[in-house]
Amino acid sequence: KPMLVVPNHLVDQWANDYLRLYPTARILTMGKDATRSPEAVRRFWGRVMNGDWDAVIVPVSRFSQLHVSRARRVANMHARVEEYVNAVETAAHERGDKDPTVKRLEAARRSVETAMQRLRDGKESRDDKALAGIEFESLGVDMLIVDEAHHFKNLGVPVASADLGMQLSSAAKCEDLLDKCEWLREAGHAANIAFMTGTPVSNSMSELYNMQRYLAPGTLKAQGLDTFAAWAGTFGQIVPTVELKPEGTGFQVKQRFARFQNLPELMSSVKQFTDMITNDDIDLDLPELEQIPVIVPATDSQKWEMEQLVERAKLVRKGLVPPEVDNLLRITGDGQSAARWHEHMARLHRRIDRLNKLNFVSLHYQNALGTDLTVRAVGRRRQDRPVRAQRRQDLGRGTGETRHAAGVLRFEHAGRRRMERVRGPQTPSGRDGRA
Repeated sequence: KPMLVVPNHLVDQWANDYLRLYPTARILTMGKDATRSPEAVRRFWGRVMNGDWDAVIVPVSRFSQLHVSRARRVANMHARVEEYVNAVETAAHERGDKDPTVKRLEAARRSVETAMQRLRDGKESRDDKALAGIEFESLGVDMLIVDEAHHFKNLGVPVASADLGMQLSSAAKCEDLLDKCEWLREAGHAANIAFMTGTPVSNSMSELYNMQRYLAPGTLKAQGLDTFAAWAGTFGQIVPTVELKPEGTGFQVKQRFARFQNLPELMSSVKQFTDMITNDDIDLDLPELEQIPVIVPATDSQKWEMEQLVERAKLVRKGLVPPEVDNLLRITGDGQSAARWHEHMARLHRRIDRLNKLNFVSLHYQNALGTDLTVRAVGRRRQDRPVRAQRRQDLGRGTGETRHAAGVLRFEHAGRRRMERVRGPQTPSGRDGRA
C-alpha cells in the first residue's frame, strides 16, 4: 500500500498521471471533498486503513497532521532532548556557559522538552484532537514516496560549534517525517522509502547529512558517523569566507562549513541510497539564456536609507536594541526592499523618488517588444497594505516618464492563501495581461 506525499497543488495532477500509466490501478486521492471538514478527513483515513489500494495520494499539509503513536513520539522526543543535552555540555566545555551557541542550544532543548511535556499531559493541538485514535502505524502503509522532498530538509542538528552555521531546531513536519521513516524501517520496509527532489543540497551541507538520516541512518551508524560532529569532522572543512554585511556596506570574514573533504568516501556512501539524474541523462531541450546586467545608480533617498541601515546594524551588534525590536534579519529585508523598490521604504519617510529599478529598466527597454517585465514584490504583508496598493496602481498606470510601460506590463500579486488574478493592460500583440 504505497503512500505518495505530494505538494498540495499537485494532487490531481499526480492522480491523473498515475492512472495514465496504470489504467486499472485502484488509487485513493485526498481531494478537496475529503478535506472539507474534520469528519471528512477522518473518513478518508478510515478508507485508507480498510481498503486495498495500489496507491494513496495525499497532500503534504494533511500528511504532516497525521502522526505516529503518542508513545513513539514521546520516545523520539526524549532521544532528541538527550542529543541537545550532550551538545550543550560540549559547547559549554569548549566555549563557556555564556556563549551564544550554548544559549541557542538550551532554547532548542527547552522547546523540545515543552512539546514532550504537553504531549505527555494530553495537551494536544486542534488537529491532533480531530484525528484522535488514528495513527500512521494503523493505516497499513508499507511504502512512502515523498515528492519535492527538499521541503523537509530543516531537520535540527544539535551541534556545539557555531562556525558550522547549522540549524539547531527542527521544523515540526521534519520531525514527523523522521518518525514515520523510523517506523517503516522497524517494520522491515527500509527499502520502501523514496524521496524525489531536484535540490537535495541547496543552502547548507547539513542537508546532505539530514537526507542520510531519513534514508540511510544504518550506514551512518555503521561508519560511526551518526552524530553530526563526527560526520562534519570526516567529510567537511571549516573555511574563512568573505561575505557582504547584512546592512550592505562593506564585507566581513566568517568561518563557514563550506568545503568537502574525503569526497570519494562521501560519494560512495551517498550513492548507496541515491540515484542521480542530470539534464544530460534526459536530454532536455533547454532554451539559451542571455543575462544582461543593468546598473541602476542609487538615488539620494536610497543613499539616505542605506545610512540608516548602517546605524541600525551598529546598535544591534552592540546589543543596545532588543531582538524583537530590531535585528540583522530585519535590516537585511529592509535593505532588499530599498534596493528593489525603494518606495517601500521611502513612503514611510515621505521621501518619494520615482527613479526606481522598474522605471529605469522600462525606460531603457521601452522599444524591445516581446520582452516581459517581471516584478516580484517583497514587503511586509499586513503593515504595508497602503504601500502595496499604491505600488499596484503605479504598475498598472505607469508613472511619470514610464506611462508607456503600462501597455506592455504583466504583473502578479501572490496572496497568502490564494493567487489573485486581475485583468491587466493589453500587450501590443493584443493578448490580455494577467495580474
